[in-house]
Amino acid sequence: MLVSVVITNYNYERFVGAAIESALAQTWKALEIIVVDDGSTDNSEQVLARYADRVTIIRQANGGQAAANNTGLARSAGQLAFLLDADDILTPNCVERVVTRYREGVSKIQFRLGFIDGDGAAVPGAYPLYPPNFSPEAVRDCVLAFGSYRSAPGTGNVFAREFLEQVLPVPGSLHFAGNAYLSNLAPLYGDVETIDEDLGHYRVHGANGWAQSRVDGAKYSQRVALDLSRRRLFASKAADLGYAVDADRCSIREVEDRMLSLRLAPSRHPIPGDTRLTLIRAGLQSIRATPGLGAAGRAAALAWYLTLAALPIPVLVPLVGRFRNAAGSNGAGWQQWLLRGGGDGRALGRR
Repeated sequence: MLVSVVITNYNYERFVGAAIESALAQTWKALEIIVVDDGSTDNSEQVLARYADRVTIIRQANGGQAAANNTGLARSAGQLAFLLDADDILTPNCVERVVTRYREGVSKIQFRLGFIDGDGAAVPGAYPLYPPNFSPEAVRDCVLAFGSYRSAPGTGNVFAREFLEQVLPVPGSLHFAGNAYLSNLAPLYGDVETIDEDLGHYRVHGANGWAQSRVDGAKYSQRVALDLSRRRLFASKAADLGYAVDADRCSIREVEDRMLSLRLAPSRHPIPGDTRLTLIRAGLQSIRATPGLGAAGRAAALAWYLTLAALPIPVLVPLVGRFRNAAGSNGAGWQQWLLRGGGDGRALGRR
């Protein structure tokens, strides 16, 4: 079976070589590696030139990650396709482990990512912490309820060719949410298999979102806008396939983002009807609708929403920084605790 690894790069001269090396080092040898340089202005071109005899290199004007992924996937031929971010790496057995889980009817395979720092040293933690027994049926239930489910960042997702041919290209309006768009559609077209192992490493450094310690309300507003666009596109696609999806229902994480956008950047908040009270109500709906969320988890989620709504901004910002953006954090630790069962032994997706 031929497997494609598509690497998208923008100004990651420091890291892209390691990403390519991790693909070249795979124990699975039926592999094609495609690097799409999305208009880098640093020395990425010189780094990529060192691999020109072993990988396919495509250069294009800067158009965002979704456009770069579209280019790479259109050029690829593998039955499975990885989307490897240029600052991340794969473990040597990653492709082989993924291939063993592939079968007819699978649209996506996802796995866990450990953390490394800018120098490649291990950082404690892993993401995401998948719920126990996160079966394809549980994934589908989640995505139909919320338009999303527990999924890895881009590097931790592998898509089947048959699925990609039905949904590509990713709409250009999504820019940096293309991976989420593909991931959320995958359960509607087939089974999503979850490998609860660290088969790659997400690099935490000063230039990517998870490493930033500054709490920026504008970024929350941007994420809310992208989520809104993604959910509407998802609901439209789902309707075409005969699924009824509430495009306005948000996950626990999305309600949190909306509250932070409203509190920290009200002039940029993209949903005019939102107030603190309406978002608390939306949060309650999400809490009630999240399957397997135990009593402790429900109480913790509600307490967090009330905290976000009530605290003065000078107190709120450092608290959010601690829980969401602290260096070395996975950015969603309390949410992972909730989805692991909220302390009472139950978990989302358990059958």
